[in-house]
Amino acid sequence: MPRSSTTLVEQILAAHRDVFGADERTALGQAFAALGDSQDDASAARRAAALDGGALDRAASRYLAALHALDPSAARVVDKMPGNFLYLGLVGLMLPGARIIHCVRDPRDIGLSIFTFRFHGAHGYAHDLSDLGWYIGEHDRLMAHWKSALPNKILTVRLNDWVGDFDGTLGRVLAHLDLPPDENCARFYESEGRVRTVSRAQVREPINARGLGRLRAYASELKPLIAELERAGSLDGWDPQDRQSAE
Repeated sequence: MPRSSTTLVEQILAAHRDVFGADERTALGQAFAALGDSQDDASAARRAAALDGGALDRAASRYLAALHALDPSAARVVDKMPGNFLYLGLVGLMLPGARIIHCVRDPRDIGLSIFTFRFHGAHGYAHDLSDLGWYIGEHDRLMAHWKSALPNKILTVRLNDWVGDFDGTLGRVLAHLDLPPDENCARFYESEGRVRTVSRAQVREPINARGLGRLRAYASELKPLIAELERAGSLDGWDPQDRQSAE
């Protein structure tokens, strides 16, 4: 989901000597549209799933060549588009060696942050708290499916993990990507690279806990969001005290 720490994770990785941060690319969605040859997502998914190995290999070569051209010296390129979660079925077919990082944050904080920033464009769900809760729940349901069905390695990383144990979390992430340690990752906030997302201010400072538990100040206002998250089971595993304070 947007506002789940995707920019933070990209900036930490982009500080590594062997990594290039490619920001939010539309290439995967475009590949899905081209291979599916349909404006209807369900029809496109069926067409993409029926493609033979040759068609998938050619599409993979085009996708990887475009990434490689961004920085030919990089061992890893990060495509951090949050909406890529919709196309992970295609990733499993086309890029079975891709490493996926699932960024996770308390869904109530995600909903509050999205609503606060008034997302627009493709984020039609972002302007109504009930819609937001429903969409986050659908995201969680789809991610659970991908984790059970895909050949790709998927590492789930919570924002809490970075705050509570930065070094340990960094170690897990680098191991997931088969990358050696690099002390520059701990100083990611010193980078002068351009950041285009609404997280640009947050990633220019060291890790802190300000993004955790913001929901507590808006518990009453967030009731429509929380009701949908409860219905979807998206609050399972998150702080029950926060859940009670919102009731």
